[in-house]
Amino acid sequence: MAWDAIAERELYFGILLTFSFSLVLMALLRETKAAWQNEPTAFGDRIQNRGISGTVRSSLVTAALFLFTILCAVITMGVKVDYGFCGILVPVLAYLPEKPWMRKAALAVGILALSIVQWHLGDHVQIWCLMAMVPLALYNGKPGKYRMKWFFYIFYPAHMAALYLLSVIF
Repeated sequence: MAWDAIAERELYFGILLTFSFSLVLMALLRETKAAWQNEPTAFGDRIQNRGISGTVRSSLVTAALFLFTILCAVITMGVKVDYGFCGILVPVLAYLPEKPWMRKAALAVGILALSIVQWHLGDHVQIWCLMAMVPLALYNGKPGKYRMKWFFYIFYPAHMAALYLLSVIF
């Protein structure tokens, strides 16, 4: 295979790459918040053991968060991640608020924004994910009375097939 053909191919690592970027951003957000509030963290303790002051630590962690966010945006230009840079930010957006109802609202706003972007890019199936907000809004955070593990083992691939059929029809 010629190098030109390899260079023209788009790399795709699956949803795990998207979530990995999201998790790193969430960890950096947690470190940044802790650093500015002078709370101890594993990373912060390592820096303080090297004799670096709290203000410098806060600035370093904030700079790391900023640089990694820019790096994610640049990487998504060359490596295919699900839903692009917006797909990385939606879980981060839902992570930011501390109250559960605010997390649900932030997630709804993120999914709505992502759906609108995808709609304008020609993906008319993504808007259906907004239906997931209904059970999420009703969820109280406690396990249900019925154990439905096997139902969801069947439901997940079945709903993916249904979404695919919708994309073919519409």
